[in-house]
Amino acid sequence: MELIDIPATLELFDSKSKIIPPIKNSQKTIFRPINYLGSKLRMLDFIETTINSLSPSGGVICDLFAGSGSVSKRLSDNRAIISSDIQEYSRVICSALLKPDTFIDVNVYVEKCENSDFHNKLKDACDPIIRYEKECILLALEGQPSLLCEFLEEGSLIKSETENYKKCSSRLEQALKDTNTNLSTLLSLNTYDITATRYFGGIYFSFEQTVALDAIYHGIASQPKKSHDTLLAALLGTASNIVNTVGKQFAQPIQPRATNGLPKKGIGSRANKDRSLCAFSSYKELLKKYIAIDKNNFPHQALKMDFLDALDNLPPETSVVYADPPYTRDHYSRFYHVLETLCLRDSPEISTVTIKGDTKLSRGLYREDRHQSPFCIRSTAPAAFEALFKKVAKLDASLVLSYSPFTSNVEEHPRVMTISSLIDLAKVHFKSVEQLCPGTFKHNKLNNRENSFDEKTHGELLIVCTN
Repeated sequence: MELIDIPATLELFDSKSKIIPPIKNSQKTIFRPINYLGSKLRMLDFIETTINSLSPSGGVICDLFAGSGSVSKRLSDNRAIISSDIQEYSRVICSALLKPDTFIDVNVYVEKCENSDFHNKLKDACDPIIRYEKECILLALEGQPSLLCEFLEEGSLIKSETENYKKCSSRLEQALKDTNTNLSTLLSLNTYDITATRYFGGIYFSFEQTVALDAIYHGIASQPKKSHDTLLAALLGTASNIVNTVGKQFAQPIQPRATNGLPKKGIGSRANKDRSLCAFSSYKELLKKYIAIDKNNFPHQALKMDFLDALDNLPPETSVVYADPPYTRDHYSRFYHVLETLCLRDSPEISTVTIKGDTKLSRGLYREDRHQSPFCIRSTAPAAFEALFKKVAKLDASLVLSYSPFTSNVEEHPRVMTISSLIDLAKVHFKSVEQLCPGTFKHNKLNNRENSFDEKTHGELLIVCTN
């Protein structure tokens, strides 16, 4: 997992270009728990300094749309943090960042999972599809990518079950059927035991990797409950690290063919690079990072809760609410649905699409009940922001809202609300509303550019609301 050093000193400007004293680089070393769209890693100093100026006495801070937990973690050294997000994967990661179990014997736990009877039996059951996948990759590396293209599109247990192998060649169909038959003979196996393998093997990961992910998860049940979130957070980070997609996100699987139907150049080497990564090795390294986190005695909380419910349940000691809601029509849950399912282990229904009368599973294998944020919908966003402003003002707390202005000359989606309309709405509930900007800001877009950070002069603003 990549270590990041916060870059050089940033100068801050308010909406009138008044210079605010520059932030001194904290030089704190942090790691990405997962690859996260819109990560705040590069503006943590800016956020921390802004919040400290509003609440120098160390009041409780609520990180309302906590996501990957980078803001919660940064602020947790000197005050109590309440992180909240509607997604379970976020709660797990924030819990592990704020209250890690630092007494886990990493080597013993990982070796136990890798050498477990469960792992050995599951790997044996999946041997037909594991061997076939490796053959497809080898052929692609030798200049024959057609079988790999089919595998990346159709090599899924959940798809084959639902669609009756109708788009599979005879060899792929046989490998999937043999694997399904083997799995059915494991009488002690519950469907949630093989969530990674059944739902995401072949499409997002190699089957060898999903067998390892399921073995790691299976081992968590035998550990003390206080260890579960730390162990599971490292599993989520591993999935994010090894996934075979553009940008290491889960919004859509690899498309192995170009628009003309021919295999894309380098598809074999790309699949081999990602799918040969060892899940156990990646997990071990990430788990070591979690248990090395410095703990403190502040009463941190990590909640899975809708933002309205969270605001209704905050303690009166809450001094600042930091809010980073989504601000385009892209629903964030689409980028993290795999992580959510790996957390919940609930055998969800998969959403379907109908094209020319043919109904099939969505290509991304999205959960049918995937969360749809009101902040991402133009018709509902104003009411959602209205409720946010009103409830924070009622708490007599300050609000620090992250928001990114729309730049029409670059390739990005328009915002559901403009900065000016947001400020006008905020002024109804707060006496003072100002904008702060960290100068040039690189924003993680999780794309396939060599440098996935898109540099914009005003990439993100903080809208600071006080009474």
